[in-house]
Amino acid sequence: MMTPRTVSTINTKVEALALLTEDDLKGMTLATLRKKLSETGISRIDREGGVTVAVNSARKVEVIQTIRDLTKKERIIAQVAPELNTIDESELGDLQDTDRTWADPFTVASFYYDAIKKYTTIAQWDGTKQTFKAPGSVLYQYAAKMSVRFATLARLGGGDDLATGSKLRYRSAVLTEMKRLGELDNDEWYGTQLLTNIETIRTQVLDGMREVAEVNKKVADKRLQARSQDVEQVDTTLMVERAYKSLSTLTDETPSYRWREVSCALAFVTGRRMAELHISAIFTEVDEYTVSFTGQAKTKGEQAARYSDNPSYDIPTLIPSKYVVNALKWLDDNGKRLDEVEAVNPKYAKELGVYVKNDWYSATMPTVLANDSKRGAREKHCTYHKLRQLYALSAVDSFKPDNVYVNAFMSQVLGHSAWDTQTSQRYERDMELLHGSKTSTR
Repeated sequence: MMTPRTVSTINTKVEALALLTEDDLKGMTLATLRKKLSETGISRIDREGGVTVAVNSARKVEVIQTIRDLTKKERIIAQVAPELNTIDESELGDLQDTDRTWADPFTVASFYYDAIKKYTTIAQWDGTKQTFKAPGSVLYQYAAKMSVRFATLARLGGGDDLATGSKLRYRSAVLTEMKRLGELDNDEWYGTQLLTNIETIRTQVLDGMREVAEVNKKVADKRLQARSQDVEQVDTTLMVERAYKSLSTLTDETPSYRWREVSCALAFVTGRRMAELHISAIFTEVDEYTVSFTGQAKTKGEQAARYSDNPSYDIPTLIPSKYVVNALKWLDDNGKRLDEVEAVNPKYAKELGVYVKNDWYSATMPTVLANDSKRGAREKHCTYHKLRQLYALSAVDSFKPDNVYVNAFMSQVLGHSAWDTQTSQRYERDMELLHGSKTSTR
């Protein structure tokens, strides 16, 4: 067996290339890539068909592929730990995941767990002193790589796209399974150290994800501030009338292919999320325009504690509540309610996204959010989630008591924390109701 190269012996130029991600490479100019590849001693590249060309004549995709082939082993070593100098390449999988496509979380957890276990028992163990060496920065480097992977994960192995909430659940599942695997080895000679390493990585990954979330929030806030200077006036009259017609005429004889229409109408008249309407929501009629709602999604912190103790709360409905209750039951009877949260977006998001844009908005708000040069193409704004904002504005107009602040009322009907008025403010920044708009059938 050929002795594997170590970080200490590889050419510094190759090592530097190994640390570059796929995005890094694609972001460089062709001239820079050619120069970096030439510095490793490679002057020619083989093309398909037996043709060989000089590096300075190669195309960008050819240069990037050559760099990836050249640095395969170094990337594996660098991304797991610099000290992994006694593990053969065949013992590790390729951690470079250029497609951002991962398998189920249990498979991924096992993969990471095996790599950390190898590091703990081989690279970290000092056989001479019969003790474990301090990990130094290795675990933090590894955690940083994992954080980036989780943040940029786009889809699962089956091609299913992942929304942000699904990414967080996926991350939690991977980290939880890694810890469980470590606990199974707790009685082994390396068990305590392995669990310590896993917990260190777990903590760093969670911190890394929080940092990413904070950056994303700042970017979103800046975008919202800019958009607040360009408030769109909306008339919800046609949307109210369409929702009423669609849901009030719903019967057992209504064909199942109408489920997209029912889903959009329900989202508008209740303000509930896609995951709630197609999985967790339970509606109980309270009075003519009120339902008790159970099944709040996206709860955390104070909000999570609140819904743990009081899972149900009342929300106003823009059309009579009896039609809302019946419509949710109709979705269930027609097989459009799922058992797993992770399945909703992959199964329904794309189809509903197309329908809500091409059918729902085009019929109810034909002149709104369409091809505005300042705001971008309509496709960016005619979304399913935007129905939640339209509901919030309509509910305030039709149901808010005079002695309650707008943000407090929005927080209440949307299920936000009692103290979280900042989130509800986002629902006001780029839209306002046109005076005289019909906002409910009451």
